[in-house]
Amino acid sequence: MDRLLEILEELNPEIDYKNTENLVDGRYLDSLTILSLISEIEEEFDVEVPTVEIIPENFNSVNKIYELIKKPVFIELFFNDKNSKIIIGEYNEKNNKRL
Repeated sequence: MDRLLEILEELNPEIDYKNTENLVDGRYLDSLTILSLISEIEEEFDVEVPTVEIIPENFNSVNKIYELIKKPVFIELFFNDKNSKIIIGEYNEKNNKRL
């Protein structure tokens, strides 16, 4: 969390990130700042922020951003057969093996 606060303060030191709960809705963070933040987060924390997660709710507070960083990302691959699927990052339901 401390490193995330440092990154945010490097982007805009005038914002009280610890106490602000409307970073996007209050227009403290604009789209370009969010893109820069995502780039920094991905590099610093060795994560990939999926495009579907880039929504205002995930960037309105430092706590929400931190949850996004720590959130496991699971990818499901479905095949033509409705009973066949592979879940990367979870146990395969069919054979209880970690993928």
